[in-house]
Amino acid sequence: MKIRPFTIPAGLDQKFIPAAEKLNRLIAAANQHDLPQGLVQAFNQKLTNLEQKLPNPETKVSSISKLTAELIDSLRADAKLFTKNHFLNFWMSLGMAVFGIPFGVAFSAVLKNFAFVGIGLPIGFSIGIGIGTAKDNQVKKEGRQLDF
Repeated sequence: MKIRPFTIPAGLDQKFIPAAEKLNRLIAAANQHDLPQGLVQAFNQKLTNLEQKLPNPETKVSSISKLTAELIDSLRADAKLFTKNHFLNFWMSLGMAVFGIPFGVAFSAVLKNFAFVGIGLPIGFSIGIGIGTAKDNQVKKEGRQLDF
């Protein structure tokens, strides 16, 4: 069983179209993999509920974006599927925080000049990019990367 595509109701305001197309691209990418039955049923129900809410003028574009984010989180948690560059983005920021700041403080302490605190950030940035790229390549090789 697959997640059904999001049906864009006729007469829908144009501001909803890009968010709806993004959701459909994600659904198409997810349907290329084997998905847990519970996840598919839950999201088909959520899609039905959202389609019923859309004709209401009080419905906002963020409701479609929220559903897209929920699907990405569920795919990551339940199906162990990841979007492109997921680990790169995660480790880039983590590398700056975990490696960059301590390296900067260490350089500053050794050189006794606190102008060098910022030199650790590019080092942490580089370490994070290296780790994130390696993890993304591993996920791609295992076939768990979404084409999204």
